[in-house]
Amino acid sequence: GGTFTISAPGVINGTTGEIDLTNSGLGTFTVYYNTNSAGNPCPNTDSVQVTITAAPIATFSYDTTHYCLDAANPILTFAPGASGGTFTSNPTTGISLNSTTGAIDLSTSSAGVYTIYNTIAASGGCAAAIDSTTIELLPVDDASFTYNPTTFCITGTNPIPTINGTIGGTFTISAPGVINGTTGEIDLTNSGLGTFTVYYNTN
Repeated sequence: GGTFTISAPGVINGTTGEIDLTNSGLGTFTVYYNTNSAGNPCPNTDSVQVTITAAPIATFSYDTTHYCLDAANPILTFAPGASGGTFTSNPTTGISLNSTTGAIDLSTSSAGVYTIYNTIAASGGCAAAIDSTTIELLPVDDASFTYNPTTFCITGTNPIPTINGTIGGTFTISAPGVINGTTGEIDLTNSGLGTFTVYYNTN
């Protein structure tokens, strides 16, 4: 039958002691209960401290959803008010993931599709929070090719390379060399004498 009050800016129901968490905001408050009511000749007062904490937010993302394994490492961004907890992945192997920061090392990871989780444990009276995002790590093309031999007589047969890796790329040659961009066949006569660099790009 007494009355509840709370230190500012807390909001409380004077009769039941129910605290309005949203309108009170974050912080530590002192709640008072006073039994001084009509007909009570010996009133008394007690107080307790209560703390209202922010609910954890785990929302995060990386700067894109697909990465080549030779690319710059992903950049992690948290949503406003969010923070990192413990980062895990599914599958758990194949990706080099820092469990504390969420950083991914592409150079030591394997190609595949991974779901990354950020889990913040329950604390301060708030439930646990979890968020996830899925990324795909893509293998780098194999651009290896060879000419055999690598020295040719200008009156000989035009050499054609052997592609050891990914087919369908484009060949170029340092000037004044002349090359077939699709097959890599070098036009010896029109290239002339000299040492040339041949490039193969799988893009």
